[in-house]
Amino acid sequence: MSSIEVQGNKPHAVCIPFPIQSHIKAMLKLAKLLHHRGFHITFVNTEFNHRRFLKSLGPHSLDGLPDFQFETIPDGIPASDEDAGQNAYLLCDSIRKNFLAVFRNLLLKLNDMETSNNSSNPPVTCIVSDGFMTFSITAAEELGIPVALFFTIAAIGFMGFKQYPTLVEKGLAPLKEESYLTNGFLDQVIDWVPVTKAIRLKDLPNYFQTTNPNDILFKLTLEAMDRVDKASAVVLHTFDELEADVLHALSSLPPPVYTIGPLQFLLNQIPQHPLKSMGYSLWKEETAWFQWLNAKVPNSVVYVNFGSIVVIKSEDLIEFCWGLANSKLPFFWVVRPDLLVGESAILPPEFVAETKGRGLVASWCPQEQVLSHPSIGGFLTHSGWNSTIESLSAGVPMLCWPFFAEQRINCVYTCNEWGIGLEINNDAKRDQVEKLIKELMEGEKGKKMKTKAMEWKKLAEKAISPDVPLQSHIKAMLKLAKLFHHRGFHVTFVNTEFNHKRFLQSLGPNSLDGLPDFRFETFPDGLPVKRNDRAASSNTNPPVTCIVSDGLMPFPITAAEKLGIPYAMIFTISAGGFMGSKQYPALVEKGLTPLKDESYFTNGFLDKVIDWIPGMKGIHLRELLTVFRITNPDNIFFKLTVETMDRVDKASAVVLLTFDALEQEILDALSSMLIPPIYTIGPIELLLVNQIPEDPLNLAVMTPELLVEFGWVLANTNYPFLWVIRPDFIVGESAIFAPEFVAETKGRGVIVNWCPREQVLNHPSVGGGFLTHSGWNSTIESLSAGVPMIRSAYDMR
Repeated sequence: MSSIEVQGNKPHAVCIPFPIQSHIKAMLKLAKLLHHRGFHITFVNTEFNHRRFLKSLGPHSLDGLPDFQFETIPDGIPASDEDAGQNAYLLCDSIRKNFLAVFRNLLLKLNDMETSNNSSNPPVTCIVSDGFMTFSITAAEELGIPVALFFTIAAIGFMGFKQYPTLVEKGLAPLKEESYLTNGFLDQVIDWVPVTKAIRLKDLPNYFQTTNPNDILFKLTLEAMDRVDKASAVVLHTFDELEADVLHALSSLPPPVYTIGPLQFLLNQIPQHPLKSMGYSLWKEETAWFQWLNAKVPNSVVYVNFGSIVVIKSEDLIEFCWGLANSKLPFFWVVRPDLLVGESAILPPEFVAETKGRGLVASWCPQEQVLSHPSIGGFLTHSGWNSTIESLSAGVPMLCWPFFAEQRINCVYTCNEWGIGLEINNDAKRDQVEKLIKELMEGEKGKKMKTKAMEWKKLAEKAISPDVPLQSHIKAMLKLAKLFHHRGFHVTFVNTEFNHKRFLQSLGPNSLDGLPDFRFETFPDGLPVKRNDRAASSNTNPPVTCIVSDGLMPFPITAAEKLGIPYAMIFTISAGGFMGSKQYPALVEKGLTPLKDESYFTNGFLDKVIDWIPGMKGIHLRELLTVFRITNPDNIFFKLTVETMDRVDKASAVVLLTFDALEQEILDALSSMLIPPIYTIGPIELLLVNQIPEDPLNLAVMTPELLVEFGWVLANTNYPFLWVIRPDFIVGESAIFAPEFVAETKGRGVIVNWCPREQVLNHPSVGGGFLTHSGWNSTIESLSAGVPMIRSAYDMR
């Protein structure tokens, strides 16, 4: 990524989290991402939390960088034990009464060049504030700068908090009397919340469940929701696929709502980030857990952690102790020093003796690392949002024991909407805890939840990855660019910066040096263009005369129109695949997509024959690309496909990676349907003299169960085989074969993590066949080599 070299030109964001562990952690991750995007960052902690950071992480842990600095403000409440959290009511009361003045003074200091610690610091240009730090909106208004509110909660949690003003207006909050907590009043369904699932009063964030209209938490929440419309933007730590219906409903409300996340996945994409070693924990993290978990078999350990601020009664602690003990399963339990109300958390000696060797207890740990460990099979959690999205991102199903705030609605969605959790009753009893732990770790429900959790993990990973370009698209476009260059074109090949780095890593540091008339550029990343960019370009480069873009990148059409130059779309799919994609507007018009509900996946609806596609008689709905098989009209892949097909007529030409004799009937039909002319080019590999090494990025992934099945199919055939298994091929884990399979196929099977496929397919020994995922690049390469195929389609049709 480019950096903005002149310090004064940098946007300067002041980030201020709600001063508790989970909110600080999420905000600090967001601040790191903003810094990577070229922002100067000032991160504001309370003095109390700043001291805790230095104590837990080390005296130099927050030294930062010249353009990533920490500042502190007093919290206005009496000093307390630095190994424990602060009183939530006192803290919230002080936030309302004391924080505006000290925060305003800090902003004035940052903007005062004479008193600022570093006179080269740029002026403050925006505030990124926790959504419950309402004073930041006032401060932003006084400075005349934008403020973005970052809510470290789910979209459904935010939607729940958004109902507070309506609850007051309808006389539902505060409660009339305490009997309303138990008389069934909270079971009533509230039908005005614009989401698909029925929501009960008890499911909403519980701060309204008070009889005191002056309750601090209730008032702070009301103020936050009353003032949220004054922000420039709301940012939620979630991703679109997870909460599409809620986000769609929120999109009609002011201000604009943006999703970002999972945050850790985004940070993982930053190579050698200078702030990578900067930790997030207010407690000293123990380290013995790693070696202990390494000794356990995969998916065997229950991880237990009730978060950073939940406090429980000693009776509850005892019930969870014996629920865990009686399950006879290994567990790793984080027990904070301040977990119990008013006393230290000391576990019964009988429990310690009973679980010796299969239980590990720690005071704190790096939760994301623990959840990502292969031995962790389930997570007993309080359903805080950080914990929930971290577990989901690791593909770990949950037992949910929600405590307060929006944890109840997180639990409802985890169990009922996302299918990856089981709920423990509020009045937890050891028998139920034991039963649910066994169901989670060994039962049929647990197995289904694990599968579903891995699916959500995959979707979370996809949410932060570029939809295109994928490896096969880049490969085909690079081949076409070589042909253009051979025909006399000056070529500029544009990669995303992420993929450019992957090329250099896999092919070598000089692999993309190119020629004077075949250059590589990286895709803009959203930062302001440096003033010297134009001067840095070679004066010998000719002006751009045309754009050749992947068809699934519709934005170059707009760029070409503005420049007044022709634009060719290359689709790295077959003519049949393109014709199928062209049906999306018709499918929408006929009400065939999006699907009405998930039952349409299995009730025979997809077996319907569609008879209007020229050149493709007898095609079933299920044989079209899978992107139309969704229930969410805002699915990003669906919208991208529809947008692309809507705009294809604006192109100067469409190029398909196929050849006429292979798909003549469909090509004839397309030529009469489309405004731009259609050209075929291929097989490209037969036009090129030199082969192109492949980059190990691909789309298909496999479950461990399927890997085992394919393994034994190959073993039982008694034929020799070469099997390519990418490092990321198995959903959520490494591909490890049973010793029996290795012994059975010894001497006749070779397994590698990648290979130059076209060279392999053209080897005389591979004439027997190609077991493939049916991607078009693989298909046409096999066809060109004269190798028959066995199809195992994933997302391809």
